[in-house]
Amino acid sequence: MKILIAPDSFKESISALGFCENLGAGLKETFTDAELSFCPLADGGEGSLEAIAYSLNAEKCFVETIDPLDRPIKAYYIKTEDTAYIEMAQASGLMLLKDNEKNPLLTSTFGTGLIIKDAIDKGIKQLVLFIGGSATNDAGMGMAEALGYEFIDKNGQKLKGCGQNLEKIKSILKPKDLNLPTIIVATDVDNPFSGENGAAYVYGAQKGASSSEIERLDSGLKNMALIINQDLGKDVSDLHGSGAAGGLGGGAVAFLNAEIKKGTAVIFETLNLKKKIATSDLIISGEGRIDGQTAHGKLIDSLIETAQNKPIILLAGAIKASDYLLSKPNVIYASALANSPMNLRDSMQKADKLLIEKGKFLGRFLGKLKV
Repeated sequence: MKILIAPDSFKESISALGFCENLGAGLKETFTDAELSFCPLADGGEGSLEAIAYSLNAEKCFVETIDPLDRPIKAYYIKTEDTAYIEMAQASGLMLLKDNEKNPLLTSTFGTGLIIKDAIDKGIKQLVLFIGGSATNDAGMGMAEALGYEFIDKNGQKLKGCGQNLEKIKSILKPKDLNLPTIIVATDVDNPFSGENGAAYVYGAQKGASSSEIERLDSGLKNMALIINQDLGKDVSDLHGSGAAGGLGGGAVAFLNAEIKKGTAVIFETLNLKKKIATSDLIISGEGRIDGQTAHGKLIDSLIETAQNKPIILLAGAIKASDYLLSKPNVIYASALANSPMNLRDSMQKADKLLIEKGKFLGRFLGKLKV
């Protein structure tokens, strides 16, 4: 039996590759004849580079850059012969900050801009920018600043790229010598730039903003959209996905001539997932939680659709969507990882061991089937 293990990561618990390795180890203990292949997946956020690096013959390029609060760090991106894959969370991610450091008025995407500049300087022809997990709400202002854009206030002074300066912008000066490759922005977020469903109101609080600061950031995003339209001739205000990563989706369209695409679709295409599914007898996948949101474009839902009639087994930290699973005829089995009553924290900490045990159980069952 050819089994493809293709999960998402379990956030704050185990990586997608860790899922593959531990489940695979358990399967092999009780089903020695199984032919296993691993394809760790991601939705365009954190973990995207790990998934791509595992499946492609790609080079890791390390860059000296800065974090969201301008502190020096080292980050990396993945490069094939002519394509660079960049994860904005490497330099501008929420994971880089302590809870008391979160402040989208001050945080910046400048570090992401430095990574992009390094890739462009290396002569790549295509750049894919994954924009999940951001600590920022600067609409890509910092990123653009790192690439040579200038943002000018009412007094003719240059502004630093950060959330609190969005409302002060009166004009944008474009660099004269910026030669851009084809750029794709990958995100599974479809929020508009501003407004009640926009970047600030939906995601500002988790990045550390108070109610009054969220109002200020939203006002700044509206001003940025106005100036982008005025000086660059682009309307990003209602563009699907423009509010992703604190407005970086829209900023990338405005400053990089980028095209926004669905993150899971970009990952699936990059990893040639359809072919891997076609050459497998069974797919085992999973993510941290399968619930009411799963049906709304999350990775598992996209995988089920891509697999069509191929049988799928799903594993999760928690399952709260039995009606959804029953509506998917190719999902033949779904289970939470816990093998006894335990709280969420314990199951997250023991995910590796629980996956091995679940692999042993599935191996005993699958080994008796004829495919």
